[in-house]
Amino acid sequence: MGTVYGYFRSKEALLDEVLRQRTAAAVGTYLAGIAGITNSVDRIMAALTIFASFVQANQPILLALFQISTGRGLELDDAPARWLLVALREMLLAGIEAGEIRELPVDATARAIIGLHLMGILGVAIFRERAGDESLPAELREIVRMLLER
Repeated sequence: MGTVYGYFRSKEALLDEVLRQRTAAAVGTYLAGIAGITNSVDRIMAALTIFASFVQANQPILLALFQISTGRGLELDDAPARWLLVALREMLLAGIEAGEIRELPVDATARAIIGLHLMGILGVAIFRERAGDESLPAELREIVRMLLER
């Protein structure tokens, strides 16, 4: 294990790097997954489906980083969620402009959607008793759909 620290300053840095590489692959999946979808709400639903798969596939790493950051008060790299935040804000704005999505505070809505999905799929906080519930991602997407559509 000593040689790992020649490349990474800590366990957190190693986890961040693994997650960074997996995020890059997820962005490619995201771009392919939304290609050709023109309706803003449908694009958001596709993005959230891909995000849910990403969170499920990386659950142990995400939980470890979450526990490390909250337990030690550390600031971790937020790049894994930043790409979705930027994309979601853009999709919300486009949907509002096209009349497909109701008027809403774009930044807060994007952050709330990501946070809700992240907490739910990871099974933390108020979602603890639903951890591993296969139906939860679809339920969360349906809530988002109902809140966004005019």
